[in-house]
Amino acid sequence: MSLLGDGFERLRAGLGPWSIRWRWQLVGVALAFLVFCGAGMLRLHVDYNTRVFFGKENPYYQSLRNLEQTFGNEQHVVLVVHPRAKKVFRPDVLAAVASLTESCWQIPYCRKVHSLTNHPYIRAEEDELIVRPLVEDPNSLTEADCQRIANYALADKGLVNLIISPSGHCTGIYVSCQLPGGSGDEIREVADFCYQILRQAQKAYPDIEFYLTGSLIVDEAFGDAASRDLYTLAPVMLLVLTGLVGLALRSFWATIITIVVIASSMLTGLGLAGWIGIPINAASAGAAVLILTLSVADTVHLLATMVTAMRLGTPKTVAISQAIRENLRSVFLTNITTIFGFSGVNFSESPPFRDLANIVNIGVGSAFVYAVLLLPAIAAICPIRVRPGPEPAPLRLTRYLTGLSITYYKPVLVGVAFGVIGSLVGLARIEFDDNYLTYLDRSYEFRRASDFMVQNLTGWDLIEYALPARTSNGITDPCYLELVDRFAQWHRQQPCVRYVGSFADVVKRVNQLMHGDDPNYYSIPLEQDLIAQYLLLYEISLPPGHDLNDRIDVDRSMTRMTVLLQSVPSSTVRLMEQAGRRWLQENAPAWMHSPATGLSLVWAHITERNVRSMFWGSLLSLILVSCCLFVGLRSWRLALVSLLPNLVPPLMALGIWGMVFCQVGLGLSVVIAMTIGIVVDDTIHFLSKYQEARGRGLEIRASIREAFYTVGMAMWVMTVALVVGFLVLTLSHYRISVEMGLICAMTFGIACWMDYLILPGALILLDRKVQSIDRVINPGD
Repeated sequence: MSLLGDGFERLRAGLGPWSIRWRWQLVGVALAFLVFCGAGMLRLHVDYNTRVFFGKENPYYQSLRNLEQTFGNEQHVVLVVHPRAKKVFRPDVLAAVASLTESCWQIPYCRKVHSLTNHPYIRAEEDELIVRPLVEDPNSLTEADCQRIANYALADKGLVNLIISPSGHCTGIYVSCQLPGGSGDEIREVADFCYQILRQAQKAYPDIEFYLTGSLIVDEAFGDAASRDLYTLAPVMLLVLTGLVGLALRSFWATIITIVVIASSMLTGLGLAGWIGIPINAASAGAAVLILTLSVADTVHLLATMVTAMRLGTPKTVAISQAIRENLRSVFLTNITTIFGFSGVNFSESPPFRDLANIVNIGVGSAFVYAVLLLPAIAAICPIRVRPGPEPAPLRLTRYLTGLSITYYKPVLVGVAFGVIGSLVGLARIEFDDNYLTYLDRSYEFRRASDFMVQNLTGWDLIEYALPARTSNGITDPCYLELVDRFAQWHRQQPCVRYVGSFADVVKRVNQLMHGDDPNYYSIPLEQDLIAQYLLLYEISLPPGHDLNDRIDVDRSMTRMTVLLQSVPSSTVRLMEQAGRRWLQENAPAWMHSPATGLSLVWAHITERNVRSMFWGSLLSLILVSCCLFVGLRSWRLALVSLLPNLVPPLMALGIWGMVFCQVGLGLSVVIAMTIGIVVDDTIHFLSKYQEARGRGLEIRASIREAFYTVGMAMWVMTVALVVGFLVLTLSHYRISVEMGLICAMTFGIACWMDYLILPGALILLDRKVQSIDRVINPGD
């Protein structure tokens, strides 16, 4: 035996007795450390910014940042006003809109408020532009005034499908805010103030419905989802695991020990994350549930071995030492492979998934330490008593499935092969599609408001262009403006486009005003000097808060064009981007070519980019897990056999998902890397026991039966714990967590059956071949 192997054997034999001997000291050290971790949990902070999902190296995000640095980085709140009578242009409704507009100026960090009532109403008198609010005195409006306002507003391209619906049945108030630091406190401050305005308006105007949405409200809702998941799902999971472990082990004290160990693991993971400074967001909030779910496996394997030995009459302290000795290697391997699997998630394009993986890895690593040190110490202290009883149902099921897989291993393997091939057909149906508006369900007020806004007022998904002119002050060039206008008109002809905002529209409107408001002059003037004069006159006439700084850059060499789409899947956003790029290439000079950007476009590409990055992360996880299995099992044959029933489940689960749902979103892009280190756990425990049985000289089939009987109870409990634990994620109101939980639960359920159906046949075929080769090489043996 090697020096390393000899040292490990001494550790296996001595760790249990050592933990029992120093049990009180270990409990004291653990309590002190957990107090330290508890202090770290107080430092946890929720990140409210949805942009945390974008890595700094993301080129689409970089393009968005460049646009915002040029034209300003403002976040918006939209208050939608919907009279129950479905008519905005009434004196009482316009008075309500005017009152709300004034209230919105009090919103913290407010920079601009744009509504139907304060929209600049411009008319020309000789060489002067006169600007007044569209609704000057809302309390003295007559029906004729309302009709005049309606005629103007419904004819203005800058208002329809943005501020007012085409039928005039609802309107919106847009508030632009400039947050100094963009922190969660600022976002909550703005959101709380806006909801306060909303509640007051609902009380003051019972005949009007109000809806609140916008990018700032979305950020607040994502942060609320993270907090809600962190503080609600973990307690639910703890209760579920308590009942599950209690039913499986049928021992009060064994159940208490399990809860202590897994709760300590969760506290350590979250506490150290707090000290390190890892933020909690809508994705990483699921880490608490994952740590609880994954850490229960080690505890159950150890306690199941201990309880089984005590049920056969072994003294408690001897049973504890036996459990550590028999399971130390497999428990270590399962933890290190889980850590390697989640380490591959650090290749993710999206930082929140990296945060999730790192928090889980801290929790899983601490779970191993608690399982092999704290568990035996507490077990030695607690008055555990085990009464003899009938064989549990999971062991009876294990005997039946093992006999079936051994006796009919060839038909079983063929049947599994056909099942795998059939499910993999669904992989071809998978589409990388997403819609980040639907990430939170309709239990959130912002989601209901956003759905209403999209259906009744304006679009949600945004594509923007920073269209460069050839020179400084080049935006007044008639040729440039004609191209901008043609580009805008092309977008307006697309079926999914709701609104287009273009600087060319401003120039055409001013030209019409300067010619007696004659519609025939709604066009681009032919002289650049005249356009420059019109622009200067227009800018000095605008009231505060309605300037063009968010439309043109400082040296007037670039204009911003905004395209609002309906709430559409990410594939549609990508298609619009591609079509816009082709139009520029075919119709505009090279100096005017500009990449599309916008928050929706960054979201539209994040899933595809994450899938590509996670291919390498999954490959690294597979290599690390394979090497770990080879070192731990000291056999390439068993390492390869162990991967067979563990590569199939995630692929089958994705195939089934493809057949049922087709669409794969951001959350599912990390599934293979996450699960590859977890599904191998049962296989490791089984192969370790199988290897020990073969080492004692048992025949292949007898070794398989003994291995399954030894770990069968823990395998079923662990599988049920994993399936139930990830299904708890489906209680989340955050769709990424729901989808990730559902497909992971499918994966772990399939993995358990693959262990029973594939491993016996694979080992029989492989060991039989090895034995045949041995007989040829050593015919006398």
